[in-house]
Amino acid sequence: MCGILLSLIVDLPVPGGLDSSCVVKAARALLDFLFLAQFQCHTSDTLSRLEGYLAAFHNNKAVFLDLGIRRNFHIPKLHSLLHYASSIRLFGTTDNYNTEQSERLHIDLTKNAFRATNWKDEYAQMTTWLERREKLQRHSASIDRRQNHLQTIWTWTPIGPPCVRAQSIKFAQTPSRKAVSFPDIFWKYGAPLFQDALADFIVSIKNPDLRLHALHERAGNVLFPFRTVRVYHNIKFTAPNDAQEPEIIDAVHVRPEQRDKCGRIIPARFDTVLIQGSGQSKFLLYLHQGLDLSNPFSGYQIGQVHVVFELPDSAISEVFGLHDTPPKHLAYVEWFTPIPATPDPKHGMYRVSRLMENGHRSASIIRAETIIRSVHLVPQFGPVMPQDWNSFTVLELCNTFYINPFADVHSYLTFTR
Repeated sequence: MCGILLSLIVDLPVPGGLDSSCVVKAARALLDFLFLAQFQCHTSDTLSRLEGYLAAFHNNKAVFLDLGIRRNFHIPKLHSLLHYASSIRLFGTTDNYNTEQSERLHIDLTKNAFRATNWKDEYAQMTTWLERREKLQRHSASIDRRQNHLQTIWTWTPIGPPCVRAQSIKFAQTPSRKAVSFPDIFWKYGAPLFQDALADFIVSIKNPDLRLHALHERAGNVLFPFRTVRVYHNIKFTAPNDAQEPEIIDAVHVRPEQRDKCGRIIPARFDTVLIQGSGQSKFLLYLHQGLDLSNPFSGYQIGQVHVVFELPDSAISEVFGLHDTPPKHLAYVEWFTPIPATPDPKHGMYRVSRLMENGHRSASIIRAETIIRSVHLVPQFGPVMPQDWNSFTVLELCNTFYINPFADVHSYLTFTR
């Protein structure tokens, strides 16, 4: 609910001609409070902000009384918010407990313990069973500490101005499609400029200092010694974990329309992502032409991924020549306008639109490793949403979007200033 709530109300008119900004500010303040309260570590600054968001809600909540939605705010859960900051200072961060903890412990300490008994004199048996399990857990933890002298911890690492978790990108060992032709990439994957973008990328890799105009001229002479590429339908992002296997914390899906085992159509899905601008061929040149050093997102861009692929091994040396580090995984992306330096003052979200070039969507080939994470865009609905919009068509039919900071706590850290 938090992921869509703010975007649904930002453009809605308020009955009675009242100012809608108070409704938006009150909702935004509560959402900010909720996400900030989830942080795994706090400082005096974050706790001060936590109290500030709560004060902002109380300053704007009277609009709900004016609209007749509420008669009063005598709500215990709202009152409990007053104690969050002081509780965090006294007892630690809120990720250590939640309202479901008692129910979870009832299962672990009571139900499972009772099932281990013979239902006769159960209290003594349950106590003995729990004591033995606790001793085994302590012994197991002691062994783990001895075997792992260097523990891997989860950290929040800023990559440039946007703050993202320490993570690594991961591709499948085998491609989803071993040979996809250029016409199929055009029609099935929605990449009409694929060959032009690939030619631009090849020229820019071989000639990194070439100007944009000269790049286009040389790209027109590029010949491809192949007619198919290997395509991947998923990108995953992993983070270090205490366990041996890293945990998957994010994923990007890039697949065309297909049918399931029952013959039902599964619509195409091409996710939007945050991309780091370094090494982006034509896109890097575009960034350097209008780089705004005052913008914390300079060098970063939103794009919609349509194809993730790799070139045939036999063609790499012929295409790139003696280039030392030819790229392996590539991606065809359609660009959105640069992220503005400041968010909308009314609701605090950044707005982006489709980036157009010569009457069509601007697109290029990038190194897939420069994709930082997935990004959730929500459409600018306006007062009335068009009936032909749905979750599968809205990215194609809508032109203007808000970057949703409430998709998860990582998005909140990245897109909240």
